[in-house]
Amino acid sequence: MGGVTERTDGCGRPRWLTRALLISVLALGVVAFTACGDDDDDATNADVPAALADSADGMQIVDGLIRIDVGVIPMAPACTIFLGVEKGFFKEEGLAPIIQSQFSGGTVGIPAVMAGQQHFTFGSWGPVTQAAAEGLPVIGVMPNDSAGPRPDDNYSVLVASGRSGVKSMKELAGKTVALNTLKQLSEIQTRATMEAQDVDPSSVKFVALPYPEMGAAMRQGRIDAALLAEPFLSQAEADRTLGIVRLSATQHYLSPNLNETMWTTSRKLYEENPNLVARFQRAIAKSADYCQSNEQEVRDFIPRFTDVDPEIAGKLQLSTWEIREFDPKQVQHIADMAAKYGIIDEKVDMTDYIGQVPPPGAS
Repeated sequence: MGGVTERTDGCGRPRWLTRALLISVLALGVVAFTACGDDDDDATNADVPAALADSADGMQIVDGLIRIDVGVIPMAPACTIFLGVEKGFFKEEGLAPIIQSQFSGGTVGIPAVMAGQQHFTFGSWGPVTQAAAEGLPVIGVMPNDSAGPRPDDNYSVLVASGRSGVKSMKELAGKTVALNTLKQLSEIQTRATMEAQDVDPSSVKFVALPYPEMGAAMRQGRIDAALLAEPFLSQAEADRTLGIVRLSATQHYLSPNLNETMWTTSRKLYEENPNLVARFQRAIAKSADYCQSNEQEVRDFIPRFTDVDPEIAGKLQLSTWEIREFDPKQVQHIADMAAKYGIIDEKVDMTDYIGQVPPPGAS
C-alpha cells in the first residue's frame, strides 16, 4: 500500500489540526492564532522584555508577552485557562495563551505537543499513560482539578437515555455506551465503575463520540448510554426529550479525589525551558485558587466558553480546584488499571511522566 501524504494548511500545519482550532479567547481580547511559528517568528534579543529573558528562547513574542499555544476541551473544569486569561493571571506571568478547542482531548493533544503545535494540552492521565506505554516523550506538568471524595462530588456520570429502557447499571449488559474517547481515562473509570457494581465491562459495546454529539445519538437510538461530564451532563438532563436516567457516578470508583484533568507538555519543553513551564504552572495555580474561591463567578463565566445556557451553568456540579501537585500513587494506580483492562499491553512505571512543580532547573 502506498504512503499517504498529509495535507497541510498555508502555514504547514496538518489540516486536521487547523480544522480543530477554535480561538475561543478572541472574545477575551487575546491575540488570534494567525502566525505560523516558523524560524522568523522566534524571539530575538530586541523583542524580549528583560523580565522574560529566562523563558523566551525559541518562543514568539506578541505585544511583550510570550505566546503559548494551548489545547483545551471546552468543558467546565477548563475554566482555569479561560477565566485565568480574563483575570490576567497569565499576563502576570508574561504569557499570552492562544487556545485551540479539541473535543477529543489527549487523542489530539498528545500528538500536538509532540509535534510542537501546542506547548501545553488539557487532558487526563489516560492518554499520558498510553504515551508512557509507547515510550513517547511527554510529561504531566500540573493538575487541573479533582472530582472530590464522594459520589455526590463527581461531575462525570454514567447516564442512560429514556429510549433505551435502561434503569440501572445491571441493565447495561448488551448495550452501547458512548465515551468521549476510547482507551482513555473515561474508559478506565467506566470499566472500574461497572466492575465495582458487578457488571461485566466486556458485555458492553463502547463507542467514541464527542460530548456535544451524545445527546443527538441518544435521541436517535444510536447509543443507549453515555459517560457525560459537566457541563454536558446538566445540559442533557435539562433536555426533556432525552429522558436522562442517572446510573452511577464514576470518578470515585477509580480513586477518591480523582485528579480528572491535568496539563501535559513535551519532555523537550519541560527540560529545555523549565522557566516557561514554571510560569504556566504558576498561572494555572493562581487561576485554580480563584476558581475555587469564586463559585458564582465561575458559573457566570462558563457560558462564555461553552454552549451552555446560563440557567444550566448555575446548577451544574463543579470541580474541586485544590490540588497543586500530582499524587504519584494515584497516577500509578490509573496506569495499573489501564493495564488490567487491556488499554495498554502491560504495566508501566509512571515515575518519569510525573512532572515537578516547579520543574528542575526553574529559577
